[in-house]
Amino acid sequence: MRLSMKDEKGVALPTLLFIILLIIIVAVFAIKYVKEMLNETEIQDLRTDMLVVQAEAKKDLEKVCFQTANLDENKEEDKHVMPFIDVPANIWYRNAVQYVYENGIMSGTSDITFSPDMATTRGMIVTILYRLEGMPKTGTVNAFTDVPVGAYYEDAVAWASANNIVSGYGNGLFGPEDKVTREQMAVIIYNYHKAMGKDVSNIEGMRIYEFTDYESISDWAVTAVRYCLNAGIFNGNADGTLNPKGNVTRAELAVIINNLA
Repeated sequence: MRLSMKDEKGVALPTLLFIILLIIIVAVFAIKYVKEMLNETEIQDLRTDMLVVQAEAKKDLEKVCFQTANLDENKEEDKHVMPFIDVPANIWYRNAVQYVYENGIMSGTSDITFSPDMATTRGMIVTILYRLEGMPKTGTVNAFTDVPVGAYYEDAVAWASANNIVSGYGNGLFGPEDKVTREQMAVIIYNYHKAMGKDVSNIEGMRIYEFTDYESISDWAVTAVRYCLNAGIFNGNADGTLNPKGNVTRAELAVIINNLA
């Protein structure tokens, strides 16, 4: 008599075992698949996070570089921005003041003022010419009693005197604080160019007669005034005068130095 391998509900035992085994296999693969999916998702999320971090870091780096570049540009621009509130943008001497300031030839009378209308002095003018020549050492001892030791113009006065650019008044006096007239300035420039070996022979022509007050030029200054006019170093005033006896202002001096360049 053969026994039938069926469970209580009449299902064959091998079939039941096969079904159970199949379920287990499917479950194992499902679990493995789910784990792989989870790992892949985590990896993908990590990659996404890394890309986001990289993008943000790149933006931050670009921002820093941009700010640094702007800072450098601003510093460069600052070198060319004059701080003087008394030098208007469209004034006739603006560019000349800009030139002497940028090149360290003339400084302000304060951090924010240039004082363009202030009269210049003998000490101031020889100092500027001395700077134009690179402040050479002369080895000459200051012989003027009114030029204090350590004064900003001390070496310049010694240099100018040694090169016959500006002489003293006699009795050991130089007069460094004395104001300088326009015709005196012409003589100083003429002597300066002659001392530096430049051709100063251009003293002819009718230019000097263009000014209504040419007859007021001192005889000892006529040659120098002619030279400065012909060389384009000096110009007259808008009213057609030269004003030879008028004091040279700081604005006029800046223009003269700019014309010398």
